[in-house]
Amino acid sequence: MNALCVLYDETCGFCCECARRIAEKRHRIPIHCLPRQSPEVKAAFGDFDKAGTRPELIVIDDDGGVYRDADAWIITLWALEGYQRWATRLTRPSLRPFARSLFEVVSSNRHALSKLLALETDEVLQQKLAVLDPSPWRGRCADDACAAPDPWRDLAPEAYGR
Repeated sequence: MNALCVLYDETCGFCCECARRIAEKRHRIPIHCLPRQSPEVKAAFGDFDKAGTRPELIVIDDDGGVYRDADAWIITLWALEGYQRWATRLTRPSLRPFARSLFEVVSSNRHALSKLLALETDEVLQQKLAVLDPSPWRGRCADDACAAPDPWRDLAPEAYGR
């Protein structure tokens, strides 16, 4: 195994944040995080979102191995620099049920965690920003060639050293 592809739920803020953090970390092997619902994923790997199946974490290695849920979480930990010991420990028979339970708790509450931690998807953030009035950030001229308003203009010169 020389690379992993982590398929995450792009409609979940918690999942998007996890994908961003994985991308920022150092890896033992390359890890590519892709939104599970993307056309590229469907073209390369098929449709994992079949009717009647619950959303899950899916990791595919470059040999074609498919890991789901807790197994996907553990293989991703193994591929991250500095987390191999945790991944190995979580595969032990005594800790395996704990890893499975922990994953299930986080997975089934990921949308609530997103709200609690104020983690939004890029799409939701884009929608929120789109409704904001951009005029305070624009210049005074229609072509934005003029300088932005001077916030110090209405203060007495001695108040700010002019």
